[in-house]
Amino acid sequence: MAHPPHHVLAEPETLLLPLNRPESFSASLRGPSVHAEEFRLHFRDAREPDVANEVLQSCGPAGRICVLGFVLPKRLCKHAVRRNLIRRATRDGLREHLRTVPDWPSAPPPVLVLKLTRKLPETFVSASSPALSRYVKARIQALLNLYARRGRLSATSARPGFADQGPSQIQAETRP
Repeated sequence: MAHPPHHVLAEPETLLLPLNRPESFSASLRGPSVHAEEFRLHFRDAREPDVANEVLQSCGPAGRICVLGFVLPKRLCKHAVRRNLIRRATRDGLREHLRTVPDWPSAPPPVLVLKLTRKLPETFVSASSPALSRYVKARIQALLNLYARRGRLSATSARPGFADQGPSQIQAETRP
């Protein structure tokens, strides 16, 4: 079927599937990770049996797919508004990141778990302030940039003690 010249074909769909089985979380948290300020992003491939069947049944082999889970303890982030802001910023940042990965269909879908490792700064007046939103988005973007360099591009050849990234002291590290 021919499309009119003004018709723009849509990009492949970006699908974020929830990680919802405890054994999948455990396996992901034991894997390699990158760290930026209060956040740690654990990653692994969806080739592993506990996730692969779920991914293929949900959407088939085509499209841009990612399995995503969150560990946001209430003791570190008491307000649900803040926890939801972190989830929303992560999903939005990840969708944007997935649109920029040129070889996505040939790469196995990743399983990502974002973990809050310490309290967010108390300097923000409101749990839903624009300043907090910018802060979280910047940290998530830094994590995804580290993941792009470390996780997707060289997961098997990652070096421990990855160099610091500028004044924010964002560091990447691999866990055994």
